[in-house]
Order: sequence, then structure tokens, then C-alpha cells
Amino acid sequence: MKPHAHTPHHRSTGHHQTMFKHPCRVDDVLPRGIELLKSNQWREALACFEMVIQAQPSHTLAHYLAGLANYQLAHPHEAMVCLQTHLEWVPHDCNAWQVLGSICFDQAQFLAAKHAYSQALVYKNNDPELLGHLGKTLQKLEDWSGAMEVYNTLLRLNPESVLAHHQLALVHQAVAQIEEALLHFQLAIALDDKSVELHFDLGLLWSTQAYYQLAYLQFKRCLMLDPKHHPSHFNCGLIKHKERSWPEAIEHFDHALSLHDPYPVCWIAKGQTLMEQKHWALAQALFERVLEIQIDHMDAWLNLGLVFKAQKQFDLAQQCFVQILSQDPDHIVALNNLGLLCQSMGHHELATDCFIQCQNLDPSYLAACVNLSATYEKMGHYAKAMDGLQAGLERICIESPVAVETLTRLLMRGDGMPAQLLRGLPIEWAIGQRNLGLMLLRSGDFERGWPLYDYRFLCGEVTSKYTQTHRPWFNGLAERGGRGESLQRHCPVRHRVKKLLIWAEQGVGDEIMFGSLLSEAMPLADELVVQVDARLLGLFKRSYPEITFIERSLELDDAQFDAHLPMGSLPRILRPDLASFEAQPLAYLMADPERLLQVKAQLAASCPGAISHTTTPLRCIGISWRSHNDTFGSQRSLALVRLVKQLQSLHPTGMRLINLQYGEVQADTDECFEQTGVRLEQMATVDNFRDLEGLACLIQSCDEVVSVDNSTVHLAGALGQTVTALLPLSADWRWLEQTNENVWYPSVRLIRQTALGDWDSCWSSQPT
Repeated sequence: MKPHAHTPHHRSTGHHQTMFKHPCRVDDVLPRGIELLKSNQWREALACFEMVIQAQPSHTLAHYLAGLANYQLAHPHEAMVCLQTHLEWVPHDCNAWQVLGSICFDQAQFLAAKHAYSQALVYKNNDPELLGHLGKTLQKLEDWSGAMEVYNTLLRLNPESVLAHHQLALVHQAVAQIEEALLHFQLAIALDDKSVELHFDLGLLWSTQAYYQLAYLQFKRCLMLDPKHHPSHFNCGLIKHKERSWPEAIEHFDHALSLHDPYPVCWIAKGQTLMEQKHWALAQALFERVLEIQIDHMDAWLNLGLVFKAQKQFDLAQQCFVQILSQDPDHIVALNNLGLLCQSMGHHELATDCFIQCQNLDPSYLAACVNLSATYEKMGHYAKAMDGLQAGLERICIESPVAVETLTRLLMRGDGMPAQLLRGLPIEWAIGQRNLGLMLLRSGDFERGWPLYDYRFLCGEVTSKYTQTHRPWFNGLAERGGRGESLQRHCPVRHRVKKLLIWAEQGVGDEIMFGSLLSEAMPLADELVVQVDARLLGLFKRSYPEITFIERSLELDDAQFDAHLPMGSLPRILRPDLASFEAQPLAYLMADPERLLQVKAQLAASCPGAISHTTTPLRCIGISWRSHNDTFGSQRSLALVRLVKQLQSLHPTGMRLINLQYGEVQADTDECFEQTGVRLEQMATVDNFRDLEGLACLIQSCDEVVSVDNSTVHLAGALGQTVTALLPLSADWRWLEQTNENVWYPSVRLIRQTALGDWDSCWSSQPT
């Protein structure tokens, strides 16, 4: 940094200048100032140096010392002025250049700092401390090659320089040379195993590479060295959050907060963890606490909006997102969330506008692309949804070809997909690929759809110990000369293991549906062990006595099985194309025969819910009208009153309606009775949610079942009961498109909305 031309005696050296009535004696005042400087009495020392400068404006040492005093008093501008004045007269003073460099660095004037440190090195060649300062400055300037050259020079001077190895690790990490970064971290830690900073930075590296367990161990090492290191507690909390270990995450965040206050970023992280546990009020309080300190904190407003959205307080959520956009109209994350809010409210056109605006701001913002596709899908525009999603995913392929190629290769083999494979790619890549797979499955393209369905394990939605087991993921491939041949349903079994674990991963309905393949899966292993929901144990054990069933909450050690497979990946092996569904059983679950007799007797003895106008026995119809799915429940559900009125029009001579709906239904049934005169019959001995054995008997006791898309349809279909399933315009992938037949449950008839949200169109479109 070249000093500006100036007249030294016109320059102010501090915040205040002292005027003296009598000439000062420099020989007396200067030593006094130096003593005061040594004893950390900065202000008094500065007054002495100003006296000297007033008496002798060209006294270079006084300017230098005044610069040091101003630096200590946090007067950076005045300090720089003093040091520059000194260096105009004494340009070879490397110490002054070094101090000037430090001040410029602290003020984020990195180009000026680079110049100052470089000048110091001219007069103090290869000084390790100066080289370290210059290297860190070059890192701030993102001059990675220059920083590497500096640190390598340091290593030539001292091969055991911890600083050089540490900073080289950070530089290599910055340019995505991860192996080199790890090598230098290892060398630095070998030289100084007690450095909290080293272990912490290595933990951050592991975390960025999605090796969360290794990162967690590094942060725990930091806490062993320094139990009060709050950043380590904070990052441990972040890792436990990613692992969905909510109580442990909260514990770490609380430790961090007890050590450091205020801590807004930790409040937000803790609030996000509380949101995952649906503790909305506690999360809201934390976000509002951040806003009390910083009213324009974007992340706090964003998360507060998400809290309100989750509680369906849509007006308040909208205010939060609009608050952000009023400060920054191009805040793409707020705009994206506003689109999601509009989508939740059923304002699909407004949602598409928001997502399109996001794409106009940043065409590579994959979240908006995925959400726009999902909105088109909900509106029934499947072709537009698929085309837009594929275009967005193709952009990522171009930007990250190596990561995409690696994932694709493993995906096609079906070898499982650990989360660290996603590093270098946004999570929306996995969500987009999963969504594309579901659209392909809906269209009947199983060959392309099933492999993409495995991306569900990278979307942060499926958590299981078995995604991290050392046992192989069973892919149904037989090795022949190093090449895999797919196991076909009509070919002899070519790949078999001794003990195969098939583990549950989704909801009860999915377990029932994929459970239809278990008889065909038996030849894959000498022994088949299957995890299912505890409520389904009796049904599955009775239906498949040759298979060992365990509760899904019971996790097995690696030694207890030879290979494993998530239940939802069975169709990839056993249902590779539409023709393979010819093997689908008509019914495969068996209700308890003794209890079935009891339930039928109770139903026969109970009072009918409607009066017959003929001598013909009333038809007994089991009904369910609500889905509790977090994402799609609202669009799959309809009002009980609407359903009953429709059934009344179809059965004018009377009917009995049996409640198969799980959850709290009293308000719905009371309203229904008031408006229709029909009282739903509730079997007192059956809990429709907890007692699935009883529910199965109740379903089989009915003449037919009418239900929206929920687990009742799956259970009834698996029992072979006659079912009418009411589907929204954009139905789930498993029901395919434009067909009333169902490939999973032959006894289930599908009737679909023809207009978004219009359940009446569902019935009117059916043949009479």
C-alpha cells in the first residue's frame, strides 16, 4: 500500500489532541510514554506520544508508537495514519509493516494487508510469522495458489510447521482437493494433538463431506480438550439434527447456549429441531427471541413463517415471508417458501408464479424446479411436470458430472445409497430424482422408475440403522464373470443368501402393499426375516407362517443377517414391468378366524344405522374419509357429510355405514348425523388405529368398503375385500394413471376426480 502524499505536521494522530502551554522535553516524555505502553495504559501513552509529535512532527518513533497505542485503543484509522507516516520516513521497518498489515486484515482490507505483509517480507525474508499472516490474507482473497505457495515455503523452512499443515488443509479443502486436505490435517494433528482448532476444522471437513459420524467424533474430541468449547457443542447438535436424534441435538444446543449467550444461530438451530418434533410454541419463542435482538434477521423470519405454516396459520406465515421480501425482493428462499405456502392453501396458480420467479432469478435453483414440478403434478399436468423436472436435473448433470455418474452407476446396480454419496449435490437433486421416479412409476414405466425410487433414502425422510450397516444391500443380482445379470421372475433363482433381512421403512399402508411380494421373496434366502409394524405382526405371521416376522422397532445386529433390503425395494426385483403384476395375489392377509366370528356376531346384533324400505337386508358399507398423510392428507381427504350424501344417492333403499376411520371422528360423525340423519356405527371393541387385527375383522364383516386413499384401502385390498377407492386428481403413484383397475389389489376399484378438489366429479365420471 503506497502512502498518500501529505504534510506530516497537519495530521491528527488520535481522537483528541492535547495543547501544551510549555515546550515539552522529548527526552523526558518519550520514555514515560514507552513505560505507559508497556504497562497497557494505552490512553496515557498516546497522550505522551502526541506531545512528542507536536513538539517534533518528524519524530518517526513517536508516530510508530502512537500507531501501536491507537491500535490497542481500537482506533484503526488513526493507527494506520500514524504507521503510514512512520513508514514514509522509515520504509524498511518490517515491524511497522507487520502491524499495519494486521490492522488492515482486521478491517477486512485484505489487498492492503497483502501489500503490507509483502513489504515486511522484503526486509525480513522468509520470516515464518509473516509468511503465516500473508498466507491467511491470501486465503481471504481466495488466492488459493498463492496461499499454497506461501505455506509450502513455510514447510520448506520448517517441515513440522503445524500452522502450515493446518492452513494447507483448509486451502485444499477450499478447492475440493479433499484427500490432500485430509493428509495435511493428519500431519498437523500428529504434530499437535491437543489443538482444539485443528480437531474442530477437521470435524467441519468431515461434516461437509457428509461423514457425520467422523465429524461428531472430532467435535467430541474438541470437547474432551475444552469442555467449554461452545462451537463444538453447536456442531454436535447440528449432526444429531441431521441424524434425526432430536433429544441429543437439543442437549448439545442447550450446552452451547449455557456457554455462550446471546447465540442467535444456535437459537435458530434449536428452534428447527423443535419444529421437527412439532413443538411449535417452543420453536416460535426462540425465533422471536432472535428478532428481539435483530429485527431484520432473515433466517429468523423465515423459520417463524415455517412455524406458522405448519400450524396452518397461513396469514401469519405469509406476513413473515412478505417481511423478508420487503427487505430483499430477490430473496429466493423466501420466495420459494411463499410458493409452498400458496400450494398448501390450494392457490396453485400463485404458487407456480412464485416458483417461476425463482427460476428467473436463478435457473440453477433446483428447489424451485422441484416445487414447480410438484405443483404441476397436483394440478394434473403430468407431462409439464416431468419435462420441467428433467430439464432442471439435466442442468445439475452438466454442473456435477462426476458425482452424478457415481450415483447413477450405484443406482443401476441397486447396491444401496449411503448419504455421503450426495456430497457435492443439493438434496433437491435426490428429491427431484425420487419425484421423477414416482412419475415414471405412475405412468407404468417400472423399468426406469424403480431405480429412481431408491433416491428416497437420500431425501432425509427414511431413517434406519440399516442404511449404515456393513452387511450388503441385496440387489437380486447374480455374478457371472464379474458382470451382473438381473434376477427375473420367470428364471431360476441365481442369487440366494442364507439369511435375508427385509426391513420396514415407510407407513403401515406401504408395509401392507409391499408385503404382497413376500411369498415370491422367499426363494431369495434360506431364511427370510421381515420387520413390520407391531400392529401388523399377527396378520403377517398368520398369513406367512414360513417367514420370521419381528417388530420394526427391534433392530438386529449385523451378525444376525447376511444381507438386507428395504421392503420398498422388493418390487425392483419382483415387479420389473407391468406384465410381472400378473403374479399379484387376489388376497394374501388372513384375519383371525375366531375374532372374525365375534365381530360378525356383534355387527349382526347391533342396531342398524339406517332404516330399510324393503325386506332386503341392509347393505353393510365400511367407510373411511380422511388421510393423515403430512404432505398429501388434505388433498386426499373429503368431508364425511359429502361422502354420506353421495352414498345415500347410490343406496336409496337404505344402508348401514360402519366407521373404519382411525383418529378422532366424533365431531365429523355428529355433523353427519345432523345434516343427513345417518349415524355411523362404531364397533366399541375395535380401535381402528391401534387394533389392526380387529380392524381387519371389521373390514371383512362388511359387504364392501368405500375409502379415500389411506391405509384402510391397503388393508381391505390385502384381505381381498371389495373396495371403492376415491382418488384425488393427482393420485399417488401406486394407482397409476387413467385406469379404474389396480395392479396391487385386484379387488380394489379406483374412481378418480376429473377436476382438482371436486369429489362430486369422482362419482359422476363412473359408468352407471
